[in-house]
Amino acid sequence: MSPKITVIGSANIDYIMQMEHLPSPGETVTDGTFAQAFEVDAVDATAAGDTFCGALALALGEGQSLPNAGRFASAASALAVTQLGAQSSIPTRQAIDAFLLSQKGTDAEGASDTRC
Repeated sequence: MSPKITVIGSANIDYIMQMEHLPSPGETVTDGTFAQAFEVDAVDATAAGDTFCGALALALGEGQSLPNAGRFASAASALAVTQLGAQSSIPTRQAIDAFLLSQKGTDAEGASDTRC
């Protein structure tokens, strides 16, 4: 099995996907999973993107599925924006895990995700 390529981008919506190869010019990717973002009281978005990418890389490196890794990264980013600053706002693993456990109506396998 060839390694998967993880792509993060934006085309009217933000997305993350994994594929066996990069799309050829004009090729359309039509399958995806959407995950609802967490609602938090944001005070500073300085480290949101870096925190998301770092948490996503960590989760994928641990072997988590893409929906789980995306949910983990979204939780990390949500926590980051609730604090002032850059490095000081990046949450610990324990804080991310506790936040995920506190969310209602979802589970570790991304039960709140919807297919498109």
